[in-house]
Amino acid sequence: MSYDPGGHERDLLQKEALRKRVAQHGGQKQAGDEVDLSDGLELLAKRIIKPGNRELVPMNSIVFVEYVGMFEDKRVFDSSARAGRPFSFRLGRQEVIPGWDVGVASMQRGEKCVLKCTPGYAYGRNGSGGTIPPNTTLYFEVELLGWRELPPEPVNYAFYAVVLLIIAAILTYVLWPEGDAAAAAGKGLTELH
Repeated sequence: MSYDPGGHERDLLQKEALRKRVAQHGGQKQAGDEVDLSDGLELLAKRIIKPGNRELVPMNSIVFVEYVGMFEDKRVFDSSARAGRPFSFRLGRQEVIPGWDVGVASMQRGEKCVLKCTPGYAYGRNGSGGTIPPNTTLYFEVELLGWRELPPEPVNYAFYAVVLLIIAAILTYVLWPEGDAAAAAGKGLTELH
């Protein structure tokens, strides 16, 4: 279940999900409650089948879920039961469709729900292989069994070092357009202008 709509679109979906998550999902929910997780452009809805224990998933976690994926006519196209074990993925890391990243982030431990994912939260205009047609709304019955929190990602200092070198090169070129940076290094800034 891999999908990559592009970084900007994904970031917007996740930021909106986090905002709604804190506001809407910290309290106790009841079976039958309907929650709108939409971003205003596409529909993502959740209907709670079994409420959870109020404990929200930390964003930097591997989550474990049982699920059944269905078309609108209730035909099943995928299920974790077929694999014989729970499905796991790193939450918020674009390993699944956007509806799952946003929807599972809104769930509490032990919660079971149905996620209604319109195409923008599912497989979009391309569909998926021969199984999911283009522009298809999908339904997923999902139960959040638990999670394992991951340690924070290490900072990539090499990336920042390269960025600083590029900035230094640009500044050198702008300040000394004739390329005489070595000669200018010995002069004070007041002498340059």
